Amino acid sequence: MKIDYFIEKLDVAIRFFFYVLIFWIPYSNAAIESSFGFCFFFWMIKRVLIFVKSDKTGMNLGCKALMFLKAFKPICSGINRPIYYFLLACVFSALWSVSPAISAFSFFAKTLEVYLIFFVIVEVFTDKKQVFIALGVLTFTAFSTVIDSFIQHYITFRDIFNGQEAFNNDRATAAFKTANSLGAYLVVAIPVVLSMAFQRSKKFLFRLLLMIIVFCMCWSLLITYSRGAWVAASVAVLFFVLFSVIKNKKLVSVGLLFVIAILVISLFVGLRMKKNFGSKELNRANTVAWRVGVWKESIEMIKNKPFLGYGINTFANEFQKFRKIPSANPTYAHNCYIQIAAETGLLGLICFLWIIISIFKKITHSISVRLMGSNNLRIVSVGIAAGIFGLLFHSFFDTDLYSLQLSMFLWSMIALEMAICNILIKDEKDKRDISSITTK
Repeated sequence: MKIDYFIEKLDVAIRFFFYVLIFWIPYSNAAIESSFGFCFFFWMIKRVLIFVKSDKTGMNLGCKALMFLKAFKPICSGINRPIYYFLLACVFSALWSVSPAISAFSFFAKTLEVYLIFFVIVEVFTDKKQVFIALGVLTFTAFSTVIDSFIQHYITFRDIFNGQEAFNNDRATAAFKTANSLGAYLVVAIPVVLSMAFQRSKKFLFRLLLMIIVFCMCWSLLITYSRGAWVAASVAVLFFVLFSVIKNKKLVSVGLLFVIAILVISLFVGLRMKKNFGSKELNRANTVAWRVGVWKESIEMIKNKPFLGYGINTFANEFQKFRKIPSANPTYAHNCYIQIAAETGLLGLICFLWIIISIFKKITHSISVRLMGSNNLRIVSVGIAAGIFGLLFHSFFDTDLYSLQLSMFLWSMIALEMAICNILIKDEKDKRDISSITTK
């Protein structure tokens, strides 16, 4: 009984430090790393206690060792397998990297931790109260970030937390390093808070307050002057409206295909726009022409090592060898999917796309069931899914998945979404069990 008590308290501690992590995402990489460290440390202790609690009567040393290893196996989330394969592809890529030491360090220090936080959070969030506390923290810190961006843009020209100056003297960044990063953060936050405002069981004044916060977030998004974030936020809100209104499963599937088609068409339109914008030098790093040029040179890089790529965290250095202007400053691909292919090969990209497909397959599979009632958790689930989709869309045009703040934010939201799916599935199962008992 004492072990069960300690396990329960460890879950509470993990959730607490996850709330801390969510709060600090816009402000401090160090706080994010520390919060993750505490979450993972307590999870490890919890798994050791689970092993100690298990019945090992009559087992030899080999069986006990095997049981000990199994005690650390993540719980099933519905997307475990594609994650395992993607991580395996990253390992192979690191082994055959042009800089094995750099790739190995980056794998353990950067790539792995976002998936570890995912598995930890899916496990410890088991009821809707815990989810809504996390979303409450998100709403508070997002609104604080918005106020910070207003002060920075209109009054002090520096954010109030880190003293970050406005990007290019006029684009709001808040505590983020770039305006695009603030835009990407808001792409996720807007549909999540919007979905909370759609909870019919809440009081009118509470919902009105949330709508005011959404309006302020949209205003903050506008003063980032991040066109990619504007489009991504529009797609995310469209996703939310589409799936929170339509209850027919076939129409939901058609709607998802429609939104995916928008994403794919946007990529090809961007490639076509190079001819129209190629001669303009309007802030090179933010023009379509500059990005498309980087994409085309990156694709040449992929063609040179298509299967396993150049290795994790080697893109900036290796990319210089393929640039038409080698003297230009090192840069990222400004398209996360192209950069994943360049660093981990087409094998890594395929596995990563498998993860994304698995996430939305699980969401699509249950979305029509979720929307049959007015359950607050069901509506919020759609809002989180919309935010995830919006950030993945924005990753076509920026480096979101290579930012600690944004990648941790993305996988935290994915973890909450998968936890919500598990909660809803459990609730439906409990209802069916009660119904079957009452009919007998």
